[in-house]
Amino acid sequence: MPEKFYVTTPIYYVNDVPHIGHAYTTIIADILARYHELKGAHTFFLTGTDEHGQKIEQAARSRGKTPAEYSDTISSTFRSLWDHFGIRYDRFIRTTDESHKVGVQKAFATMLAKGDIYKGEYTGHYCVSCETFFTETQITKDHNCPDCGKETQLLKEESYFFRLSAYQDRLLTWYDANEKCILPTSRKSEVVRFVEGGSR
Repeated sequence: MPEKFYVTTPIYYVNDVPHIGHAYTTIIADILARYHELKGAHTFFLTGTDEHGQKIEQAARSRGKTPAEYSDTISSTFRSLWDHFGIRYDRFIRTTDESHKVGVQKAFATMLAKGDIYKGEYTGHYCVSCETFFTETQITKDHNCPDCGKETQLLKEESYFFRLSAYQDRLLTWYDANEKCILPTSRKSEVVRFVEGGSR
């Protein structure tokens, strides 16, 4: 039976037009897919755009467009550029696609029914630009984002969480049994330490 190979790029945010970093990542993914295809593997290459988030809403508003109008424009720019470069993706997904919405709803309902999803509250310093929460110990002295340097907002919000702690022992056993399950391997001990710390 032929090997199966799946590769995905990040699903790119549509807050702005594609840049050289997007092209670099997508070209590398295309090369990987073609290499495995030449070796006889059944390959599937996914790319696309993420059209949800506060920074997308802000970018649209600053240009006098609705988020949907703005997302349509930028997403089609990404797709046109990949087509221009001859990128051979199997699926270009948009998070506003109806099929994506149905898939997310099904996954959420399945995890909720298993008890893997729970409702709780989260307090943290939120960076709109990075769409990431940071703890008090992670931010700079000026309460700025440690990644991009922009100012964070202290937010408390109700949210749904994935109960990663329920899988802690199984993950640690799997990491131990599979030498190259995390690449680059230099990051493996970091991931293991995070999970050992009692995944919240």
